[in-house]
Amino acid sequence: MGAIDGGLVVGLLLAALQCAAAFEGQWIGGAGDESFLGLLDYSRSLWGECADPSSLTMSVSPLFQTVPMLYSGSEDGLLEGPTWPAYWTQNSYGPTLGSLPFMPDLAFHAVRTSHSWWFNNMADGTNPYGTDGSQGFAPDGCLCDNGAPTSCNYKQGDGNVPLHDWTLEETLSAVVMQAELLLISRNTSDIEHHLPLFLRTSNLLESRRDPASGMTMFLSGPSSNLLAPSFGGWAQDTGKHAWSYMTGVSVTYTAALNRMIECALLVGNKALVQLFTARRDFNLRGLPSYLAPSRAFFVRSVDPNGTLHGVPGQPRYGYFEASPNHDAVALRVVDDDLAAKIFGYMEGLGTMLRPNVFALPNTDATGKPPVKGSGAVGYDDMLCGNGITCGSIWQFGTWVNGGVWTTTEARWLLAAARLNRTDIAAASVQQMKTLFGTPWRMDNPLTNFGLDVYQPAEDINLTIDAFGSAAAFLRGLFEYLYAADTLTLVPHLPDNITALTQSFGVRWGAYRIFLATRGVRSAGLVHATLNGQPLSAPHRLNSSTVTLVYSALPPASPEALAALNSTFRTAFTRLDLVLTFGGAAVSAASANTNTDSDPGHAPRRSAAPAADRPSVAPLNCTALAAAHGLSAARLAKLQNFSHSLLAANSTRDTLAATLSLLALAYHSTADVRCTGLNNGTLPALPSAASNQASVVQMLSTAVNLSAGLDYLFANTLAASPDPLAAQLRALWAASSKRT
Repeated sequence: MGAIDGGLVVGLLLAALQCAAAFEGQWIGGAGDESFLGLLDYSRSLWGECADPSSLTMSVSPLFQTVPMLYSGSEDGLLEGPTWPAYWTQNSYGPTLGSLPFMPDLAFHAVRTSHSWWFNNMADGTNPYGTDGSQGFAPDGCLCDNGAPTSCNYKQGDGNVPLHDWTLEETLSAVVMQAELLLISRNTSDIEHHLPLFLRTSNLLESRRDPASGMTMFLSGPSSNLLAPSFGGWAQDTGKHAWSYMTGVSVTYTAALNRMIECALLVGNKALVQLFTARRDFNLRGLPSYLAPSRAFFVRSVDPNGTLHGVPGQPRYGYFEASPNHDAVALRVVDDDLAAKIFGYMEGLGTMLRPNVFALPNTDATGKPPVKGSGAVGYDDMLCGNGITCGSIWQFGTWVNGGVWTTTEARWLLAAARLNRTDIAAASVQQMKTLFGTPWRMDNPLTNFGLDVYQPAEDINLTIDAFGSAAAFLRGLFEYLYAADTLTLVPHLPDNITALTQSFGVRWGAYRIFLATRGVRSAGLVHATLNGQPLSAPHRLNSSTVTLVYSALPPASPEALAALNSTFRTAFTRLDLVLTFGGAAVSAASANTNTDSDPGHAPRRSAAPAADRPSVAPLNCTALAAAHGLSAARLAKLQNFSHSLLAANSTRDTLAATLSLLALAYHSTADVRCTGLNNGTLPALPSAASNQASVVQMLSTAVNLSAGLDYLFANTLAASPDPLAAQLRALWAASSKRT
């Protein structure tokens, strides 16, 4: 049989797929694989905030849990979850990295606040740990395992804590997240504030460079890893555990330095650019020292005597460690060649690493399969031993030893997307939606190798981790590589998608980029338009990437520029970017004309016959609203305030408007959910208690958002000299007087 022409194949595929019916979701439109597009739409819906500016209302889905449900109004930030009243670095790492480019206003503001809990509580060398400092003093530059407005845990607090090192890799993950946020927001005053803090953390890591390694590797001890406290360090014959070279520290520190360099460049701090670059280059020289003998992946750690931990097939320490490998690929710490080798090795592990769709943090050291009853131990080098000798939550498949964490899953999915395998993310989102999203069980970790929740006694579950798959799915489509003055998009759409429209903005400083594509991605980029005009220099286009230059973008509006360094303004200037791949007709008319204002509605269904409905007692919607929702007086105040915002255009693009409208939306949608559960138009949860808990969670979210409005007026707006703050204060005060 003769060779098949590649261009002919692409042309035939494009022609076939263009016959497919168009998909129009609330957030995603397009043509091609409708299940893929539907999962993208579902993923974006989990962040809520669908606004209709014509009526100044917002809508939220009554079907699923959403990110605003994690908001604490009294603290003005996100929490890990209702049963975890703080904010963790490791747990939020994957969801945050995945969602920062498209985070809506409330989530972006709240994440920035939660990050401030870590940086405001940065250790300075005088912070005692343990009773009267019995475990030492947290070193300068150290951040948190978990933080709150006035507290920070400088060690992972479970296990044999006195033997734990400080939260080194978790600290670095916080720097990666915050530096990424700053590059996206381009808030120069915030960058200037954080650069000295980043330097202190960098100096802490520099104190761990080992001269014996040529200063290219770092010594750290037990529990200094991201998914702590699974790392046991270097086991001595005496039974003690010494420091060793952990790959994750070098990988995550390099990712942090890359972003710190760009932040310093953005504000013109040449001295820090030079310093951070020199330190990054030392790291890069050391990375090959962590490669396995096959040179196809990274080991978990290297003992100073040369012993490798994390090489499958070894008689000891024969597990595979996922985190430093997928992170090195996802965060572009390694080049394309090594990225392909790492991904290929991980995919080749099959069900040993991904037994139930999700990637485990590690495989078994003895080579046994990850299923109950197999005798697998997981790690064999934890402080307490292996999964069997340690027992309890340390058993393989339960917690940090082989349990599923969607914060790490998110980074695995970003790594897979870099290799054009967004199908892996689609499968992960589908599994998450089916097993945990639909039944309101968004828990983490997921025990039994990703099949069960960690807190089964709760009526419903919710954690920030659980949004990781959806976040990575969306970001992985284009990666969004932010630098000091550029944003590079690397398309990774599958070939069964021939058109895509994102009806939500991608953040970049004063702008939101609304993106659309046409054609088959593998045919290569051939054309791009920005606001209907062909993309031209200094912007750049090649067959696989498009790079925008910030300084060459159309002028931003005065309101958008004012929002750049504001803590409550949310205005932006819209940009429409259309990417055309080979085989599609080039036309400026293909510009994305959708807006971020389509109110949308969650899909509804006809009422199920009474005989088919679960036999649970109906909910008393009125009583639940009275007990857990907004009071009548508060509802009236919020409604009056919203009406006044509609009359005054200048106040619409503010955090005050977002909080007010979202509070009303969650309160009203709670009634939609309650009614739908009673009449069968919404799928019931397994029990009456879980049904009730889901409605109460929506009502409580409304109350929390309303409390956030009080916090905003009592703190941010009360202290602001911005004339718009004074206008908002006046409208808020007057809203109590209207009838």
